[in-house]
Amino acid sequence: MQITDLNKIVNLFLVGSLALTIVALLWIDKIQAYYLAHHVAEMESTLPTSMVVLVTTLLALGSAMFTGCVVDGLTEIFLRANLRRLVDIRLVRKFFWVGKQYQTTKSCRDKFNSLLENNARYKSFHDDDKGHKTFAAALFFHTAQSGNVSWLVQHHAVHVLTADYIFLVLTFTIVFPILHFLGFFAGFDVKLLPFPWWCLLILSLYPLCHLAIDRWLYTYEIAYRHGMVVLSEAANPGLAPGAISIAPASQAH
Repeated sequence: MQITDLNKIVNLFLVGSLALTIVALLWIDKIQAYYLAHHVAEMESTLPTSMVVLVTTLLALGSAMFTGCVVDGLTEIFLRANLRRLVDIRLVRKFFWVGKQYQTTKSCRDKFNSLLENNARYKSFHDDDKGHKTFAAALFFHTAQSGNVSWLVQHHAVHVLTADYIFLVLTFTIVFPILHFLGFFAGFDVKLLPFPWWCLLILSLYPLCHLAIDRWLYTYEIAYRHGMVVLSEAANPGLAPGAISIAPASQAH
């Protein structure tokens, strides 16, 4: 399931800005040394103030968006692509307290698949579970009202953002220490987070993981529920509007 261009741009900017801010704080001494060694301050004084502000702003925005795109791409490869397998592990669901939401989404998915399999118009789409998810999302965006689409996309945007943050946290708390250790042998230097920062980021993993999984499951729960209504109405044209309820069984989000 995809999110709107505006949500995507905001997510990429937020993720890229956070990554660049942490990197800048870690390498602040080297940045200052480069700034002095290349006489950047002297060059800035010879340029109009408006030009300096414009170039600095464009550089900051471009760097943040570029970094956000890289992080989002890596998150898609290493995290979001494997999320379904992780959520299917019972221990993971219990640890992150998403068992109830998982069962609700699974129940809606099974009912949707059953209706899809027996629907003469759409049964050709009945192939595998991934196809069911894609078709449920396509059916939702094709038939739902714009307000409902916006509401669903906002929930999925939270999932995308928190998944990117999870990847960032894992990078700074696990990958960077490994690279720092390897740097002793390879001759490169990777800074480590101060221990209080490291602890704060590690502690943030639990709520981030819970939110990412919960919003992902809830998004598809609503898509499946909406699909159940559409398929039921297609199979029973005589049903009165509102005769079928898709109200979530779980708590409101």
